[in-house]
Amino acid sequence: MKRLTPPLRFVFINGRNAGGKDTQADLLINGDKTAFKISPGQLLRDSENPAHPYHKHFRKYLDYLVDGKLVNPDLLTGILSRIVDSEIRRGKRTIIFTGYPREARSLQLMELHIDHLKGRGHRVSKQFVLIDIDEEHSRERNTQRNANAEALGLPIRADDTPEGLEKRLATFSEQTLPLLDRLNRMGRLIVVDGRGAVSETQRELRGALRWKMHSSIEGNPQNPMMRR
Repeated sequence: MKRLTPPLRFVFINGRNAGGKDTQADLLINGDKTAFKISPGQLLRDSENPAHPYHKHFRKYLDYLVDGKLVNPDLLTGILSRIVDSEIRRGKRTIIFTGYPREARSLQLMELHIDHLKGRGHRVSKQFVLIDIDEEHSRERNTQRNANAEALGLPIRADDTPEGLEKRLATFSEQTLPLLDRLNRMGRLIVVDGRGAVSETQRELRGALRWKMHSSIEGNPQNPMMRR
């Protein structure tokens, strides 16, 4: 009997700044050698280095994080799709995105790429997650993150300054929140309360994702409210 290749699992974790997206993703994949995290924001920061393989692609967008702007979705998703294909060839079966997609065009392009993977014979599941905190929680956590960095003698990220944060919060409300609202209305969004301790959020997130993993459909009951 032919052995089935394990399905590809895509998890897209979104939310406001300092909501713990990367922390929660790192905890999810801890010890799982078949899982891989892609953070477009970190990819953009890393590409400031002229030796970075995507420096030439992103060099004109390096100020976008500070300004709260979004990178051209066709360029970004094209690069992310290449990374996805490369990691699949390396044996990864779970791909977790953090802070992506930020607007409708990116979602459309990535879903087209995932459909292409299905056409190549892969079994695929997709899960969309919002780690939900309001703007005030985002500001408080950002302030604490900056204080922790200063205490350790580390530089504060340019996009984590109070001015940079406000621009990013505005962009989230204007471009990302409408996308998440649409996914929620379609029953495709898992909303996890991100206001508690890291361990509490992780427990809720793992529970929701396990339930989704055993579901035969992609839908999720519509969540009644998201924090504005």
